[in-house]
Amino acid sequence: MLNYYSYFENNDGVRYKIDMIRFKFYCDDSKMKLIHDFINMVSDFDIYQSAKAFAYSVLFKVYIKNSTSSFSIGLGFNGLRSADKNSCFIEFNPNRVGKSIELTRVLDYMAYLNIAFDISLYDIAIDIPIFKKYVSLIKDKRVYRKFVYDCEGVNVTEYLGSTSDYGRVKLYNKTIESELDYNLTRLELTTNSSDFAVISRQLPQLLVCGSLNLFDDSKLTKSDFVLLQLLWLSGDASFYFKQLWKDKQLKLSSYINSSFNLGFNEEVFKFLMQIIEKFKNFLKK
Repeated sequence: MLNYYSYFENNDGVRYKIDMIRFKFYCDDSKMKLIHDFINMVSDFDIYQSAKAFAYSVLFKVYIKNSTSSFSIGLGFNGLRSADKNSCFIEFNPNRVGKSIELTRVLDYMAYLNIAFDISLYDIAIDIPIFKKYVSLIKDKRVYRKFVYDCEGVNVTEYLGSTSDYGRVKLYNKTIESELDYNLTRLELTTNSSDFAVISRQLPQLLVCGSLNLFDDSKLTKSDFVLLQLLWLSGDASFYFKQLWKDKQLKLSSYINSSFNLGFNEEVFKFLMQIIEKFKNFLKK
């Protein structure tokens, strides 16, 4: 069973949550030392120090007691600008450590030091209660990659966008990844935007086939599959479908209603932003 710090569930059983938050903040050498000393006192941790360019001078991996979970803090970025030396970050998964004593203490102390957070990056996770074999990304202008880890097409991971892109999408089999006893497909969007319109554009369209898989369907040619994607992307599939030849209509009719709507709307968006704001303004409750 998965842990959820907080989630929004729609009528189709699709759950939306924040799966990773990365805040950036700035502080001088004296505050960095105070944070360093505080972590030494309150938590178990690993520490990595580096003088390499484009790395953090000090990187903490802070462990949660009686758990395999952790969160990270980076102090002093070794960048090109002199101001970079005051650049820091904290990154955590609220579903794993959001209610932990260790994270609470660190956030409390940073608030005490009057450190202000700005959102740098975060993941929106969308859990779809459908077997991954029947869920696929519909390609758009972003770079598409697909990795198949078995012969049955069950353990498949798909990506839209490059690793360095904001707005990168990952779709994978959460049942296998988390060893669940129920079907679950996870869609993750990594973004730095707090704009509903931008997030809506970054979220992909999905092809959900229900009890069949287009990629394994011997009745469909590659041209059929391309045609289906164009119909779904048109926004009015029925209008264009009626203009096809009768034999093609008959062949594709069972697939026309397979386009899946994530149901992402402003209500969901506001709910997710509230989770981020809660941690950003930790002591301003």
